[in-house]
Amino acid sequence: MPKQPFYRAFDDWWYVQLSSGGKRVQRKLVKGRANEAEAFQAFYRLMADDPDLPPPKSISTARCCDLFLGWS
Repeated sequence: MPKQPFYRAFDDWWYVQLSSGGKRVQRKLVKGRANEAEAFQAFYRLMADDPDLPPPKSISTARCCDLFLGWS
């Protein structure tokens, strides 16, 4: 699970670092330093689309808590 977006001034993009197949992958989110809010929105969408999470309607509160505890 990614930690949070970060900004790189050399190319003016917001990135997030992911793990894919045991390797670190950096994914571009949005361009422009002033677009921090949009970068976090893109980050939240990316986290919500995590294939390891069950669909929202089928998850119980207990399962949600277990997932959170495993992540933290």
